[in-house]
Amino acid sequence: MKVPRSCIDDILLIRVTGTIRGHEVAVIQRMPDGRVRVTFIGPPAVARELGLDGDQYMGWSGLFEPEDSDSIEAEETRRA
Repeated sequence: MKVPRSCIDDILLIRVTGTIRGHEVAVIQRMPDGRVRVTFIGPPAVARELGLDGDQYMGWSGLFEPEDSDSIEAEETRRA
């Protein structure tokens, strides 16, 4: 559905990051079962340590229980 730009007041970008076993990941989705999907860009050894799937070219991803995170933070940026 297209919406005229005049109908949009502002755009809100929410970036959610987490720390799992001391490594920063991007939280991209909450699954219906409550787990969260994360992505990681970094060394293959760290990705393997975290149990993530993927490769160093396309990035790594995996599913975690929220309580597996050391921390989860959300940063909001408004754009007019």
